[in-house]
Amino acid sequence: MTTTPLGTRSAAPPAARRELLAATAGALVEGYDWGIYSTLAVYYSVQVFPGQSPTAKLLLAFASFAAGFLMRPFGSALFGRISDTKGRRFALTLGMAVASLALLFIAVVPTYAAIGAASPIIVVLARLVQGLAMGGEKAIAATYVVETAPPRRRFTYAAIAYCGDVLSGIVGFGTTALLLAIFGSEGMTNGAWRISFGFGALLGITALWIRSSAKESAVFLAHRNSAREPRTRALLRANARSVCAVFLLVIGGTTSYYFGVTYLPQYAWRDLGVLSDTAADAYINIAFVAMFAAMLVSGRLADRFGPLRVTRAGIIAVAVCTVPLMLALRTGALPFFVVAPLYLIVIAFPIGISNVFYCQLFPTAIRSIGMGIPNAVAVAAFGGTLPMVATALGEGGNSILVPWLITAAAVIAFGGSLLVPAVHHRAVTAWPEAPAAVPPTS
Repeated sequence: MTTTPLGTRSAAPPAARRELLAATAGALVEGYDWGIYSTLAVYYSVQVFPGQSPTAKLLLAFASFAAGFLMRPFGSALFGRISDTKGRRFALTLGMAVASLALLFIAVVPTYAAIGAASPIIVVLARLVQGLAMGGEKAIAATYVVETAPPRRRFTYAAIAYCGDVLSGIVGFGTTALLLAIFGSEGMTNGAWRISFGFGALLGITALWIRSSAKESAVFLAHRNSAREPRTRALLRANARSVCAVFLLVIGGTTSYYFGVTYLPQYAWRDLGVLSDTAADAYINIAFVAMFAAMLVSGRLADRFGPLRVTRAGIIAVAVCTVPLMLALRTGALPFFVVAPLYLIVIAFPIGISNVFYCQLFPTAIRSIGMGIPNAVAVAAFGGTLPMVATALGEGGNSILVPWLITAAAVIAFGGSLLVPAVHHRAVTAWPEAPAAVPPTS
């Protein structure tokens, strides 16, 4: 197989599919972990966190969920730097090893009744470690796809890789539904939730094995052997416009994603009371299948018409459709099993190609860290806090405001799309390094 610089690589070698699997496996584990931590919070919070009120315990669980996200910018800086200096495969493998260990710690943590305050401390520390490990996951995996995918199918590969997140939702909610069917809500509260975290650790070990057999990016190897690049800070300053664009775009993507994928079932049964928790978890899997298909379509469209057009169309759809769909759910005009698939199809288009699109805004030397840091900061500030904010609004009788938050975030994201450099406004197979990639020399 002949390998050439980014954008000129020959099409569809078997190795590209193996590298795609390595990227997708990590998305599956990351999405599964953060998804079940949110959806199972109502069960494990009773055993792990202090207090008498179930709502107070739940808010503490969501606070620890948000704390994990606060570590993501640091993890993105750390693992992004490792990726840009030591290699994509090395950083992906190291991050997955640490993440799997954190999942295992949560699975076996003793209850608050058994060890007191040490129980929530262990869980919070595990979430902090998990946030650190997963902080650079999306950016590094997307970088790996950018540098290994066939040029004419790059966004199709991007959508497939992101479908690991969707598959994680199917696996996560499927596991929860199965455990609820076997143990019931009481059994889940009494400890069956641990099975889900243990299964997540097993998924992480499997992803680690898959990544250990993948090859390093040839683009990275060629770059590492080339002339010395300017310092990272200088490169980031030279690409400040792209950094701002990614930050604003991610605000819209992360809020709609975490609302649709992790909070929508709870919004339906806790805030609106339109169906039971068991039914919500079962119906959401139908929505994930629809989202999976929509992401594949978004990838094909981006390869043909360009990622910016697809992204903007998706952002507009989120802004226009979120409030009407949730209002229809609230009033009973549409049932959950109709609203959930429709909403996840809508958010699939701006999300499915996003990570690879954002990575291509940066030169090779800072591709992981340039996309990773603004992505991680936006996700920590707006995605990680969404379940906690939405729960607080629901408990205060203001759940009707939650869809409006998602709409406002989509408007912000559209503003971010206006900052994308002009070279990325069209569909091309061999994109150059990002404009202003190299700062002026004295």
